[in-house]
Amino acid sequence: MILILGAPRSGTSWLGKIFDSHPDVLYRHEPDSALPTDEFPFLCPPDEVALHLPKARAYIERIAAMRDIKSMGVIPAFRKNYHTRLQHSLRESLILLVKMGERIGVPSGVIGKFQIPDFITPEQVGSVTFVLKSVIALGRARLFSQASPDIKTIIILRHPCGHVASIMRGVALGKHPGTVHVEALSKTEQARRRNLDVARLGGMDLLEQLAWRWVILNEKAIEETEELRNVRILLYEDLCRSPEKAVRDMFAFTGVPWHPMTEAFIRQSTAHSGSERYFQIYRNSLSAAEKWKTELCGEDIDRIITIAADSHVSEICKVLVPET
Repeated sequence: MILILGAPRSGTSWLGKIFDSHPDVLYRHEPDSALPTDEFPFLCPPDEVALHLPKARAYIERIAAMRDIKSMGVIPAFRKNYHTRLQHSLRESLILLVKMGERIGVPSGVIGKFQIPDFITPEQVGSVTFVLKSVIALGRARLFSQASPDIKTIIILRHPCGHVASIMRGVALGKHPGTVHVEALSKTEQARRRNLDVARLGGMDLLEQLAWRWVILNEKAIEETEELRNVRILLYEDLCRSPEKAVRDMFAFTGVPWHPMTEAFIRQSTAHSGSERYFQIYRNSLSAAEKWKTELCGEDIDRIITIAADSHVSEICKVLVPET
């Protein structure tokens, strides 16, 4: 099993679909958001990991079995080796039908009952690689990565200015809530050692809160997994600038063999021109990596970088003060 973890707007969806383009991969898109749990902490302290491992193993098995439209319905739907042509067509048609229902206003309670079939026989399971992608599990990175010896985890890390700019754009478009859970963040070791209590974090504006969230969540995930051999860090900017090289490295790490379908999808998904929707897999990858430089004003860039520079994660992410 492969876990793709990262903060929102860090390229996790694109990387997830790149893995999904392989014909022997079964992909689940953010299944933990459709099946949340409070069985263990959302931001799990490292000294509680061993305590929660049994529950985490069971939870990962549950979310790996999710077949709702949220987990299964990200387009495009790729042809798989474990599907016949008829099964692929039926599965793709069901996804499109349910999505059409969403667009015309079918109640979410009804939509949520639809299950997209995997069409995998027990004999085929052993030849399939499960890939789970999440944007809410960074605080559980160590817990999930230790839940099974077979798990390989990729943590994708985006430049803080790119991350914050994209979230701020999403807030303006009504795609993201303009709030940060400062109480939960303040309880982490990463916040406590900086005296970032609820009052301090709560008194900041949204841009600064988002920058500190980037620091705290990424620092927590990376610090707590740095000695684990089954975890790798991938820079979003490296993926954008040299996508095939970056993906080949990640495939080699996870044991997924290279395939022409993946190579073709990388070419297609990086060569988009024209307007882009906020949630979109196909885009000009180089433009996406550099967009924050024109979206943010100089003062906001300086504020974000000043906050990020407080963390060693900024060195990993190659955060530098832009030339004036």
